[in-house]
Amino acid sequence: MKGRPQSLVDAAGTPVSQLFVGVGWDNSTGGKKGLAGRFARAKGVDLDLACLVYDNTGAGVRVCGFDSMSLYNGALAHSGDNRTGKGDGIDESITATLDQVQANISSLVFTLNAFKKGVSFASIAGADCHLVDTSGGQHQVLDVFSVPIDDTRKSTIFMAKVTRGGGGWNVEVLNEMADVDGQAALLQKGKRYT
Repeated sequence: MKGRPQSLVDAAGTPVSQLFVGVGWDNSTGGKKGLAGRFARAKGVDLDLACLVYDNTGAGVRVCGFDSMSLYNGALAHSGDNRTGKGDGIDESITATLDQVQANISSLVFTLNAFKKGVSFASIAGADCHLVDTSGGQHQVLDVFSVPIDDTRKSTIFMAKVTRGGGGWNVEVLNEMADVDGQAALLQKGKRYT
């Protein structure tokens, strides 16, 4: 899916009506040894998953994240803020009920962010993004990919975008890091992916 949009359809060719985007990250020792390293890993890292919403004109209109967990009557729903990333599996997720997203919305861009003071990607060992079709109560994994952390000084990973087109929705893996300094700048920077 990296670098090429694919139609969001299930194995039978039916359009995906509900997409689950989940991210899990593993805490690292931050390069510290012994007790200090164990403490760093135990403390955890507060990263944040967000969905940037763009309309038909390409304007950024909303952000679904831990501080605005439900948009468009629940068409976009965030699972809540995981402040440590401890444990296995998905740490934060957003469910996009695509057939309920307003008609004037053309793009959804999913990001993982390290905006909070004292938080950086240097404190994690790795992260994975899960794209899952949850239409009609099913659980069909569409893709799982590792997100790159090639510059720990950058604050955002643009993971994937979902765009309306051809009578349905398409998905493309982005996997690009950028330096962004907050939510308003995040919407502006994300425009390049719409």
